[in-house]
Amino acid sequence: MSSELRDTLKERLDANYTAFMESLQKKTASELIAMAPEITAAQQLHEELLDACDEEDVAFLLRFDDPLETVRGYWESEITGYDHSGEMGHMLWRVQEDIGTIRNSRRKSHLQKTRSPLIRLWTFPGKRSLRTSKYGLMWESDFKCTPM
Repeated sequence: MSSELRDTLKERLDANYTAFMESLQKKTASELIAMAPEITAAQQLHEELLDACDEEDVAFLLRFDDPLETVRGYWESEITGYDHSGEMGHMLWRVQEDIGTIRNSRRKSHLQKTRSPLIRLWTFPGKRSLRTSKYGLMWESDFKCTPM
């Protein structure tokens, strides 16, 4: 692909994006909130469109004075116009994995920092560790408290 055509498209997309961002300066907060999907689409296209283009795409987009605006509405409908439940399910799984890992490491570090003579640690081979306190409470290493 001609790097000149690609550079020309990049310059045009940059100019279009700058003009779009300047137009947002005149908007009220409630107008900006209502435009959130449009703003997101414009940002994604500005950052990623050129990398997705082959030589034919570049030539096609250069036919327009504002290629960003030309494709923005189409991209906005792509990202807002279909069911995202699969992606959301995957995202929730990742959040649970990440936060669960963080919580477990915080619990372990808190226990290591706050060991006191009031707590006894009982470890049984092949089983969970049990802790007991002078108050007659026993809990497993996953911190579920049970009376003794």
